Amino acid sequence: MRKRTDFDFNQYLQTSFRMFGTDHTKVELICANDVMDAILDKFGKNVTTYAYDMENFLAEVEVAVSNVFFSWVFGFGGKVRIKGPADVKEKYKEMVLKAAEEFTD
Repeated sequence: MRKRTDFDFNQYLQTSFRMFGTDHTKVELICANDVMDAILDKFGKNVTTYAYDMENFLAEVEVAVSNVFFSWVFGFGGKVRIKGPADVKEKYKEMVLKAAEEFTD
């Protein structure tokens, strides 16, 4: 068996959200300043971040877009928001709205 030399196991763990066989996408997240440690814990110290405003920063991350990723975002209670790409933001919105329908009866 040939050994694959370009596979970065740490990067895989930081982007997979325990979902296999999913393509990775660059996602922009707007994050409250007080969640920086959580972003670094998940994506590593080399994650790209930028100042966004006085209360938030922007993180560019590579993720496997899935319901597991969306639940991770949701778990921050609004302190992490998806800025783009638009299709990822729309999928997240659809998932949240579908979940909210459970409470409309």
